[in-house]
Amino acid sequence: MLVSINGVDLTPFISEKSYKMNAESQYESWKDGNYKEHRIYTTRKIKGSFTVCLYGYQNMTTQAFLNNWSGGVTNHVASLTVFVQNQNTTKNIDAYYTFEGTFHREMINGKYCDKLTINIQER
Repeated sequence: MLVSINGVDLTPFISEKSYKMNAESQYESWKDGNYKEHRIYTTRKIKGSFTVCLYGYQNMTTQAFLNNWSGGVTNHVASLTVFVQNQNTTKNIDAYYTFEGTFHREMINGKYCDKLTINIQER
């Protein structure tokens, strides 16, 4: 499982090569009189992105995806379960997110294929 929101596993819709989700160290820094940098590490936060391909597989159309996503959002913050690659673990996080549409085409069967890139930053 790579990403889950609102009880729905999004892994079947994620382009495997696009998945990048890592924990980044947060710190405060300053330079002393000799211009040497010093850091105090405060926490680690999850940050990353992934692309979903939505074309009706398992009835996951673009509208169904957006409806499911909005069910896991409160005050513009998404409650997600994500796999963190550089820690080799799964974490529950509250995150800010943005969508970027990258592809929209009509297929032979009359349905549409949409690709959305979702950028995640832990709150």
